[in-house]
Formats: sequence, structure tokens, C-alpha cells
Amino acid sequence: MDKTLMVDYDPETEEWIVHERDLDDPDKPPINHGSFRSEDEARQVLEQLKKARE
Repeated sequence: MDKTLMVDYDPETEEWIVHERDLDDPDKPPINHGSFRSEDEARQVLEQLKKARE
């Protein structure tokens, strides 16, 4: 199973969302790892999740 972590901006809520997508099954809903007010905070969480996988 190939997964990727991503950060996306939601203009409706003005939040940055950290989520994980299954690249083998693109129809599967993403796993949400949190919503953040700042891009920097979201990217910090993304880096922590990446390090935890190593």
C-alpha cells in the first residue's frame, strides 16, 4: 500500500489540512491528521509524521 502525506489549503475555512492519501486507491477518502490556522504549523506536523514513519 503506497501512501503519501499532504498539506492542502481550504479557502472556505481558511485552514491548512494535513492528510494522508492512499495512492493505490485514489477513491478512498483521505485520513485527516488535523486542521491548522497557519501553514507553518501544518508543515511542522507534516514533518513530524514523516519522521515517525522512518
